Amino acid sequence: MLTRIMTLLDERGSLTIEELVRATGASRDAIDGMLATLQRKGLVKVQQVAAGSGCSGCGVAGKTLAPPVVSLSVGKIEPPAEPGANG
Repeated sequence: MLTRIMTLLDERGSLTIEELVRATGASRDAIDGMLATLQRKGLVKVQQVAAGSGCSGCGVAGKTLAPPVVSLSVGKIEPPAEPGANG
């Protein structure tokens, strides 16, 4: 399932946690646990962002927050090398 999450993020760039729940069919608790593992390994970032655009400083106080967004920390992931493809 961790690989599935990484693949989804690689394909789509970033997703909300609810989008990951829908795409994987896993529970919210399961996704939260898997994301915690991936964060500890430095593979993903989970960021809370303010709704709307054009942030100038941290004027978040009193504003509605969008759902947390998950993205890869390492950019695009490389597919595994084909067996016997050593250069």
